[in-house]
Amino acid sequence: MKITPGTNRNVHTTTKKVTASAKNENFSDFLQSQHQRQYEVEVAKMIEDIKKAGDKLKNSLSVVDAWEYKKLIKEYLHYIINNHYVVNYTHSLRAGLLSKVHIIDQKIQEMTEELMNTQKKNIKIASKIEEIIGLLIDLYT
Repeated sequence: MKITPGTNRNVHTTTKKVTASAKNENFSDFLQSQHQRQYEVEVAKMIEDIKKAGDKLKNSLSVVDAWEYKKLIKEYLHYIINNHYVVNYTHSLRAGLLSKVHIIDQKIQEMTEELMNTQKKNIKIASKIEEIIGLLIDLYT
């Protein structure tokens, strides 16, 4: 049996297309895995920063540390919401994620209010200090 050259070319061309497609899929998988690793490293760093700020807040109970703690948590939540599609969550799971974010934000607000109530005296003192510094700067300028 004799094979015609035209048939042989089509098989060869098809093989090349499949190989190119496989390379694109491998590259896409590689990019996705790199993005996932970067996401995990960033989340771990943010959680570590939040833990440090929480420990600092527990020791000092200052409003400044509470604001820093709150800021770090909000940055973390913002990052999670904006980058969570790396894991390909469905729309319904995103609603659950937003619900949890709302609960976390509510707990942070409660903690801040509680801290503010216990630290009113310190806040007044800090406010007076800031007012004095402002007046001193006004004298200088």
